Amino acid sequence: MVSVNSSCKRMTIVALVIMAILSFVNPVIGDNIGAFQKIDPNKIPDVLAMLAATTYENYEKIKTLKGQVSFGDMIIYRGVYAADRLKQNAGITIKEPNELADISEGVSEFKMDLKKNILFKNVKWPNPDNFIDFNSNAIYPSLSGAKERTNIITNEYELESYPYTMEKDGTVLSRIAEKRKLNKSGIIKDESDPRICFAIGRPVWELLSQFSDGLRNYYRGDVNVFYDVVLEKKQTAKGSSYRVQLKNPGATQPFEVFVLDGEKGFNPTYIEVINDNGVKISEITTDFNEINGIFLPIQRQVLQYDGNSGLLRRQSDSTFRDLQVNISFPENTFSINNLGLKNGEKFVDKIAGKEYKYQDANLVPIAEPNNLPEPNNPSK
Repeated sequence: MVSVNSSCKRMTIVALVIMAILSFVNPVIGDNIGAFQKIDPNKIPDVLAMLAATTYENYEKIKTLKGQVSFGDMIIYRGVYAADRLKQNAGITIKEPNELADISEGVSEFKMDLKKNILFKNVKWPNPDNFIDFNSNAIYPSLSGAKERTNIITNEYELESYPYTMEKDGTVLSRIAEKRKLNKSGIIKDESDPRICFAIGRPVWELLSQFSDGLRNYYRGDVNVFYDVVLEKKQTAKGSSYRVQLKNPGATQPFEVFVLDGEKGFNPTYIEVINDNGVKISEITTDFNEINGIFLPIQRQVLQYDGNSGLLRRQSDSTFRDLQVNISFPENTFSINNLGLKNGEKFVDKIAGKEYKYQDANLVPIAEPNNLPEPNNPSK
């Protein structure tokens, strides 16, 4: 348990938890935008197509992107899950707490080539996770300590480098790297990737185009049933904003709502997802800034709720800094030589089933692969 000497840190963590709980009191959708007026249904396909083209044009301007993301994550466990989590990760056995918050903080530095669809990122969690028992206000640090990992992600595979052996204070003694096949290809959806802010399960322009085309087909009679799409517009002195509500046919409530802010390049600044029982299960709020004529995210908050009770179960906050667009990267940015390996450290190709030794910026095959013990990998 954390001692009295850690009171300052404890107050910071408790304040974060209180802020998260207060955020459970959610505003009415779009209150920050103002009153919306419904658009004539016959005009909706054209407006959706315009919004899709605008957001896609913003994305197409981005060739390369570099930046840093500071993030904090809080996951709330309740009942038996809370006790199990605390025992497994902090080694503490106590009477079952009603609520337990698992809080982590870290920094991710990333470089992306969007035309080649390749991502480099280095993520560090400098401090162990902290667990807060809401019953007693006690704080328990995770046993895992500091964490770190480096990833290079392409369409076909992922490279990951992480500490293989570490000192108790978090000092890395040796590293190991792996190459793994990706299950899916396409746009890389990673939490270090600002494009995830544009996405509603997939890029927003694709979704808007789908609904624009679907409504046209429905109005022409080419399809008998389609989603109900309600589109509203708010005009201000600075421009216009739109609110989109998507409903299943015959439903009385939307399953998804999002706001496209004209001052932010019609990027989705608010997204809300509702389940079939009418319970909000997620809410994403994103602020964007214009850099060299391109709108990029600068703040993002993700709230997730229990689908039955509606109680908050996760809050994630991200701040994007030092964003640089369309710059050149060093040649080895997306190569194995940028994984932080030192001479003699292992590289395991899980696709080919082979092992190598990293030596002088090259991979030297190991004739008879060793049966490596499972490493203590705190990054997983």
